[in-house]
Amino acid sequence: MFFLIVIFILYKNKKSNSFLSLPKQIIQLILHPIMLFSLSYIVCMFYLLIKVEFINNIGLIKDYSKILIFALFPMIFRVATKFDQIEITQIAKGIIKFSIIPLFIINEYTFNIILELIIILIIFVLNMLIAISDNNPNFNLIKKILNWILAFIVISVIVFSFNLFFNNINDIMQSIFWKKMFLELLLLFYVPLLIVVRELTYYEKILIHIKIRNRLGNKFKERISIFLILLKNCHFSKSKLDKALKKVKINKVGSYKDLNILLKI
Repeated sequence: MFFLIVIFILYKNKKSNSFLSLPKQIIQLILHPIMLFSLSYIVCMFYLLIKVEFINNIGLIKDYSKILIFALFPMIFRVATKFDQIEITQIAKGIIKFSIIPLFIINEYTFNIILELIIILIIFVLNMLIAISDNNPNFNLIKKILNWILAFIVISVIVFSFNLFFNNINDIMQSIFWKKMFLELLLLFYVPLLIVVRELTYYEKILIHIKIRNRLGNKFKERISIFLILLKNCHFSKSKLDKALKKVKINKVGSYKDLNILLKI
């Protein structure tokens, strides 16, 4: 129903073509190297936690999957879109400081499994659409509508969850209650992923600016060479990458040698 309303509003505003192009952009986003790397890291970490029996039953697997979708994916999108403003240490502190009890209540005390999976899928798709819309001025109306829909769904889930929790308050006497509550702290295992996502986004933006102002970087072999030069001079230092990005925005680079010299200055 919500999506029908979105389509109707966009049609009335003659922006239906923008909406219809979103599925294609979602596929492009999923197939993007940074997203593929992120998904691979998530799958490997998830497998490791199951293998060592840290997560050892269906209930914990379900709860952990929800944490990844509701918490980790928004973090990845935020880091990728605000890469030059994000401090990973603040995110790590935020995971530890974040109100674990309310988040646990929302994860644990919710709807039946079928409805829950549908809601998770809807929220995941909405987050993907909002992430895509964030970088395209043509999608501002779409972004606003999707944010309204997302806010409505989240508020509804929160109200329902807390009501169900208070109706089952005796659960706090069980050990599984406390084990599930601290699942969110496992997000700390994904801090290295967030660091790599931020740095790879820097590398991608620098490469884009080099391609705009020069003929370098149009071929795969050239992109690899530029990547290696950046890696040699900037490593994974945010301050160095900030400077490199500013330099390539205002300076023309005619060759790999020029790029190497520019980054050393």
